[in-house]
Amino acid sequence: MPVPHLHPDMQVLLDAREAARPGDLEDARRRWREYTARLSRPAPAGLQVKDRDVAVAHRSVRVRLYGHRDSAAPRPWLLYIHGGGFVKGDLDTSHAIAWGYAQDTGAVVVSVDHRLAPEHPWPAPLDDCHDVLLAVVRQPLAFGVDPHRVAVAGESSGGFLAAALAIRLRDEGGPRLAAQVIVGSGGGTPAGSRSRQEFGSGVPAGARELDAFYEALFAGRDPRTLPYAWPIDHPDLRGLPPAWVHAAEIDPTRDDARAYAARLARVGNDVVYREARGMLNGFLRARFTGAAARREYEAVCGFLRARLQNCAR
Repeated sequence: MPVPHLHPDMQVLLDAREAARPGDLEDARRRWREYTARLSRPAPAGLQVKDRDVAVAHRSVRVRLYGHRDSAAPRPWLLYIHGGGFVKGDLDTSHAIAWGYAQDTGAVVVSVDHRLAPEHPWPAPLDDCHDVLLAVVRQPLAFGVDPHRVAVAGESSGGFLAAALAIRLRDEGGPRLAAQVIVGSGGGTPAGSRSRQEFGSGVPAGARELDAFYEALFAGRDPRTLPYAWPIDHPDLRGLPPAWVHAAEIDPTRDDARAYAARLARVGNDVVYREARGMLNGFLRARFTGAAARREYEAVCGFLRARLQNCAR
């Protein structure tokens, strides 16, 4: 189905998805890897990339570290949370986004291979991100990072998790974040969302697919009854880190992002809201082939650079 007002930079996403139509869950995961691989590029030679396991409570979580080979430690750092609707994705599917943040912000990036639903429903993915962040802060020399200069960022489902993580860290008195970056999500859906009605189907990651993701993540439970599971309806959003909320115009989560940014701002948080006009969920992946998508990506990096370099130590 043609997408109205689609920016030309988005055609590369549609072409890659057309070649990766999903079937059952395992097939969907395989095809998601194929889709993201079509849009990926190798990390530049100036970056050091390595995988390692981080020991946390009763388990270990695989992460991928990205850092400049010639930079002096300790460096500011970013916990990056991949997308994939909570049911797909891994370190490889988010590789090009993660190395891009390291390349263009100067920060160390720690990309988290969190557990996936439905095998591991809520709060498993949030717990993995939370526990990895705390583990790195407790062992900063082992990771070459400054524990006082840390931000979180995520795209799509990863943005949802980044929003939830920021609230949880505030409530628990955890590390003070320099920033939170939420791309392609708004931490849950506001009542009467026009974008969910407008993009119920006919676009990548339409509202019906989004509902299936939530069903897998919450296993039939009402997320509003689960701690941190529906950030947009959290009763207290005061005192959160500076937020970058970045929506795609042609996306069922667009109004989620608008509403979440507005809620954050109303209670006094520092918020930047940006909307990628004519673009689809996953627009950052088009930065290699589209000048406009590249500008959207550069705007995120500029925000992160400013917040990580200037935050109080």
